Amino acid sequence: ASPSAIETSTPALAFGWLEINPENRVVCVNNQPVSLAAREFDLLFHLARHPNHVFTRDQLLLYETRFKGEERVGNWIQF
Repeated sequence: ASPSAIETSTPALAFGWLEINPENRVVCVNNQPVSLAAREFDLLFHLARHPNHVFTRDQLLLYETRFKGEERVGNWIQF
């Protein structure tokens, strides 16, 4: 979701060594903050909110069409 679409009441997501905090838009790996672009954070958060779900490239590209920005999800999806 876009920064404005992520509810601040959404709890942090943790997967072992990975933690995603949507309230302050911080990602930590092994308790160390990782610098991500806004679009990278949004895509990671979207995928993390749907564990065990396989997305097709087309579904992720449809996800992208909801948001306008300078970068494209397709730039990160390679097969």
